[in-house]
Amino acid sequence: MARWWSITLAAAWLGLTPPAQADSLTIWISPRPPLSLVDDAGTVAGPITGLLGRIGASAGQTLQLKGCPVARCLMMARRLPDSCALSARGPARETQFKWSHVILNLRMVLLARAEDKRAVASLADVQALRVGVTRGTMQESLLKEAGVPAQESLDVETGLRQLQLERLDLFAALDLDVAQMAKRIAMPAPKVALVLADWPLYFACNANVSDEAMARLNAGVAARRAAGDFDGLRSR
Repeated sequence: MARWWSITLAAAWLGLTPPAQADSLTIWISPRPPLSLVDDAGTVAGPITGLLGRIGASAGQTLQLKGCPVARCLMMARRLPDSCALSARGPARETQFKWSHVILNLRMVLLARAEDKRAVASLADVQALRVGVTRGTMQESLLKEAGVPAQESLDVETGLRQLQLERLDLFAALDLDVAQMAKRIAMPAPKVALVLADWPLYFACNANVSDEAMARLNAGVAARRAAGDFDGLRSR
């Protein structure tokens, strides 16, 4: 496995891979229970599998799902041919990928425990608070740029657990299925203490993915949006 991995990465770095075929893509998925579950072998389960399966069917493409931590997913999509990851856009990432049309319009938020009464009007109000964030995300970048010290978590569920146990005062996340994740760990649904930014979510695809493959992927996303498949995924 290690030797195959090294050869694959070396080929990608040296530009030895041809343009991606339009009919098959690997989608790297990070764990966001219960929407996406990833086991130790990298197998993906949860509602995301059906959703992306329907996108692929509408696009006439096979989307092979592989799981990994969020920061590694972007690395894989950037380095390996025929690969995409789910991601927000940002200046540091813009030229590294080919981008699909918008999949979901999300918000980047600071979450607080349901019973927390403190008022948070801006990031200036959180400087003295214990703020958590998932490692390698755009939320982390935004907080760093704003000069807000943050404690890193491996994933969203870990961050919510730390919030529940009062090891954090606030947790930065995208408002994707947060209530369901909280329910999974028997936590009262956290409240939105502050909206940091609107944050559309895209497929971020390797630069070798062909324009034809991207066009078909976009057609699949449009078809599933029209069918209402994305309704209800965003937390309200």
